[in-house]
Amino acid sequence: MRPCLATLLLIAASPWLGSCDAGDCASCACDAAGGDVGVPDDGVAVEDVAAPDGADAAPCEPSDATTPFSGMYAAILERLTTEIPVNEGDWAEDFGDATAFAPPALLSLGLRTCDERLIGLAVETLEHQEFLVRHFLEVMEGPGAAEVLIGGIGLIEAYRLGGDARWARAADELLADLLDTAALFGDYLYAPMLDTDPYGPTAVTGIVAAQALRYVDVVDPTDDARLERALEIAAAVDRAAWDATGGFYRAAPDEPELDLYPNVAMMIVWTLAHRLTGESSYRERAEALFAAIQPLRLAFAGDAAYHSLYSSSVPDYVSLSSQNYLVLALRFLAEETGDPAYLDEARVVLSFVESHLYWHGMAWHHWENGARASWYCTGCNFQLLYDLWLLAG
Repeated sequence: MRPCLATLLLIAASPWLGSCDAGDCASCACDAAGGDVGVPDDGVAVEDVAAPDGADAAPCEPSDATTPFSGMYAAILERLTTEIPVNEGDWAEDFGDATAFAPPALLSLGLRTCDERLIGLAVETLEHQEFLVRHFLEVMEGPGAAEVLIGGIGLIEAYRLGGDARWARAADELLADLLDTAALFGDYLYAPMLDTDPYGPTAVTGIVAAQALRYVDVVDPTDDARLERALEIAAAVDRAAWDATGGFYRAAPDEPELDLYPNVAMMIVWTLAHRLTGESSYRERAEALFAAIQPLRLAFAGDAAYHSLYSSSVPDYVSLSSQNYLVLALRFLAEETGDPAYLDEARVVLSFVESHLYWHGMAWHHWENGARASWYCTGCNFQLLYDLWLLAG
């Protein structure tokens, strides 16, 4: 029997709030991604489009590869893929989240442009995450729970983009442990032995629910049991952290301040819940949360960004990570509501990233006390690239 992930969560935790587009699998890319048996969204297994041994693969046909903020996008991609060390899928300076965002960022472009180098880097990263899931859970050894936990989104999104069931199986294995672990703590990951800093138990618990919902959305829409478990976890977050007076989620039950991460996490949860169930109250809650975070909105010379308590109480502190997640949440809201104002706000936030955080081919970690940070996170930059692909549609 594999050990429960509860022990891993004592080490660290890191949120994921991802999204992606369907139908991006070019035949050559599927071949490069592993030649497995795919399980499409209708749940019917089909053979991968990779050519059998000894046969010629179907020719790859490049398609449009244009994103918003194209200059920033191209420079960051160049620096990430030519200057940042990567050792068997483990990216340097990533704070553990490149396993989540490097695969979809690289596959989004690689599949469209038939770039085997980018596809290869994505597969290498996915294999690193697969190793962590399969072996770290068994022997309770490895680089830390954060990389394992957040890497689930990389597996799910890689399946959606490339159709390789290998990644869906690894995500399924990881989610089984995550959901079992949540149950041990009453479906809200808040206990003295759990280290959920700096995001807090609400955001981390929201991640578990969001990954389960995204798995149903992308991999198996017939998985009613996993959908039900995700909704149970969301309900537990409501009981533990909902501030009825303020109309927002607390980062932890004993932290009354309005913060960005927990509410962005739950925006994603309720928007995906609406997508999968059609329940209008879920969409309404997600929209209400966007209204609730408006006091965090800061104006910067025509641009705007949202304050986060992530690792600083300085009033103008804005982290790249929190803005990335907010952009993902806004895209989900735009899809579910049909309201283009959410995409407009996402572009405003990305304009802040370009004008204040981007410099010398990288978006730097945060803005604080009127200046950008002197260090960066490679995983956050991969997430930014993926955000830009998502906005490109």
